[in-house]
Amino acid sequence: MRVTAAAIGALLCLPTMAAAEILTCTLAADCEAGPACPASPLTLSFAIDRSDFAPSLYKNEPPRLVVTTVTQGDEVFRAEPILMRSGLRGFHADLPGGERLLTVSVEGAATYTDRGAQHQYRGTCTEAAP
Repeated sequence: MRVTAAAIGALLCLPTMAAAEILTCTLAADCEAGPACPASPLTLSFAIDRSDFAPSLYKNEPPRLVVTTVTQGDEVFRAEPILMRSGLRGFHADLPGGERLLTVSVEGAATYTDRGAQHQYRGTCTEAAP
């Protein structure tokens, strides 16, 4: 098989696909200190692959369910990633113990709500180096 210069040039012009962004968050409970308020900070991580949010190739193609894996301490669960035009990122999970929602601003400020435990956390998320 003979590879032409035109074929090599076409391949070099293809855009490179960005790897998934891995976000790691450190959050503290947003409540009064007491027996019901978690004292230790919460750490979680998840990934967002921007290519998962690309539009369908065909108009009759059914919507795809986009899923990410969240690691929160020893717990691992699946969630739907959120990616908005404004740059806001995060995830939503509807788990048997209750809903969980994380939103992360462009600057990295994060709010995490665990409806099952009835706690809200605030902190920061950073993007891991590839």
